Amino acid sequence: DTERKEWQDLQPSMDSSKATDYSMSSSYKVKALINHPVFGLGVVQRLVGPRKIEVLFEEGKKTMRCK
Repeated sequence: DTERKEWQDLQPSMDSSKATDYSMSSSYKVKALINHPVFGLGVVQRLVGPRKIEVLFEEGKKTMRCK
């Protein structure tokens, strides 16, 4: 599946020590690394409108709420 391949391609460049813990009350930029309590490490792929971001996790893309 293409999302898993995309994750595997990006993973070597991810520095988990730079990831911030995900919070709905935070704001994020594209390419920011986040650490989600359920989905794990993810990278912000794009802003999807007011207060929403699309994040690529190992198990696929998720739309998350944000500030």
